[in-house]
Amino acid sequence: MAGLLYEVDKQSVFLCEAPMFDVIGLVSSVQPVLYNGGQLVISDGFIPDRTLDRLSDPKLGITHYFCIPQMSNALRQVESFDPQRLQSLKALLTGGAPHPEVQIRRWLKDGIAIVDGYGMSEAGTIFGMPHQIDLLDKKAGCVGFNAPRLAVRLCDGNGHEVEPGQPGEVQLKGDNLFIAYWRKESVFNSSFTADGWFETGDIAVQDAEGYYRIVDRKKDMFISGGENVYPAEVEGIVLKHPDIKECAMIGIPNEKWGEVGCLYVVAHAQNAQLDTLLLVEYLTGQLAKYKLPKQVVVLDALPRTSSGKVLKHVLLANAVKSA
Repeated sequence: MAGLLYEVDKQSVFLCEAPMFDVIGLVSSVQPVLYNGGQLVISDGFIPDRTLDRLSDPKLGITHYFCIPQMSNALRQVESFDPQRLQSLKALLTGGAPHPEVQIRRWLKDGIAIVDGYGMSEAGTIFGMPHQIDLLDKKAGCVGFNAPRLAVRLCDGNGHEVEPGQPGEVQLKGDNLFIAYWRKESVFNSSFTADGWFETGDIAVQDAEGYYRIVDRKKDMFISGGENVYPAEVEGIVLKHPDIKECAMIGIPNEKWGEVGCLYVVAHAQNAQLDTLLLVEYLTGQLAKYKLPKQVVVLDALPRTSSGKVLKHVLLANAVKSA
């Protein structure tokens, strides 16, 4: 599926910086290009300015690069970033976390196709977007449609399928699914519904045209005053603010509402004195009241894994400790 959607052929050159035990490394970066007789450039890891130099190097001629959204955003923060240097790049592929529309459209505006997808080690590629800039712009934030021979359904907390436009957990059936977790038989068995569907733990919405959008991880969702809040939705709006470089929201305990949002933000260097009250005011006109963060914390940087994913459990531990 990836090879077809991302127009991979024997002229393609992939830069792989993800671990090859990970689905982004092996399934998305290594297999498509080798299956099609192209070239593979293997790196020892992601260093933003060095990666940007490699993507810009005409001698390497990189045509495809797969990373998580936080990595693609970090490339744009490099001082020497110039989209004109990336003309050999046929597609910048992202996955592993919801990708905010505002960040996707910045790449598209520069004439670079940034293609978001969705997959996991247990199933390989699940959703993919066609490599078409006009469609990518129209469907910014979507991860596309499901792979052939893979059945998908979205279910609510009671196991009932939801209507189009409503959020539900992504559940899968297909011959490509994994057959075990190493030495964790009980975990494997508890990962399936009674009628045999694999529960991914990810929440998605399907639009009227059949395209899926990942809303958030089920474990990151919190309930405030009886309403479901998906932090990724709020983060996508926050990132549209010109003073915000990056952000992350978590749910923290609250005596009145059960849980409320705590938003962590990193400002652009030139806007270090961020007014948090004005930020909440900015969000008020774009989000329902129950989705608004009740606390905003400005950080110099967000805690991340070596692959760039935000460590939300660290933010939660610190928030609880300081409460």
